[in-house]
Amino acid sequence: MRSHHIIALTVTLSLLPALVIGQRNLDVGFFFGISHYMGDLQQQHFEVLEIHQARGLFLRYNIDNCFSIKTHFYEGAISGNDSHYPTVERAWKRNLSFYSPIYEAGVQAEFNFMNFGIRKEHHSKRLVGYMASAYLFGGVSGFYFNPKTLYLDKWYELQPLGTEGQGMEGYSEKYNRIQAAIPFGFGFKIRSTRWSCMGVELGFRRTFTDYLDDVSGDYPDLQMLTEFNPMAATLAYRSPEVDATAAHNPHGSERGNPNGNDMYFFAGLSIAVTIGK
Repeated sequence: MRSHHIIALTVTLSLLPALVIGQRNLDVGFFFGISHYMGDLQQQHFEVLEIHQARGLFLRYNIDNCFSIKTHFYEGAISGNDSHYPTVERAWKRNLSFYSPIYEAGVQAEFNFMNFGIRKEHHSKRLVGYMASAYLFGGVSGFYFNPKTLYLDKWYELQPLGTEGQGMEGYSEKYNRIQAAIPFGFGFKIRSTRWSCMGVELGFRRTFTDYLDDVSGDYPDLQMLTEFNPMAATLAYRSPEVDATAAHNPHGSERGNPNGNDMYFFAGLSIAVTIGK
């Protein structure tokens, strides 16, 4: 899917609730929490050293007590570093690292396990509280990322360099920094008052790219890459910085694992105010 198609689809879907259904039963909220990534530069599912702050805004239309539609804009960051794994030879010898911002907009459908929002009433018919519910969600989103790495106290954007030969004759085109993703996950929310709602959520993002970290396949021909762009060659192969026995040109040897796309997730708390209920 082309990047402009992704943007158009995401914006259109994100605006649907506001355009079609207005402010009726609408939650306007703020999200704050963490963002994290899973990919080639991480040797375990959750790396504490690579947690980043995340925040965002959302609109959620409550169709009924079981279903909701939520649109959102979240921002966070992801990163990874081979130096975190000194006992994993393949990782520390590779010696790669990255940092990338993440900007995401999307739309999700939520399914509540309980009749969320139904009032509990005392036998005297006085309102005494509101229901809470766990929920599942899934949807579609578009996001922007831009992997960078630090070299000699200076940050370099990696995508323009083509560290795996992208853009050279005989290699693929450079990957797009605007991509689509499928958000899915679960959460728990409670309507503590008639006009407010609080929740906690964990949402994974299945992407369609293996380049969130700028690492995917094999090392390119470094001699050819050096002639094409010396800095690209320097940042593509950083093993000589930590391993005196590193090969001069590892052309064709494994740099990353191309058999699975990268993922990232947002997790955190939300606070919302209900309008027009």
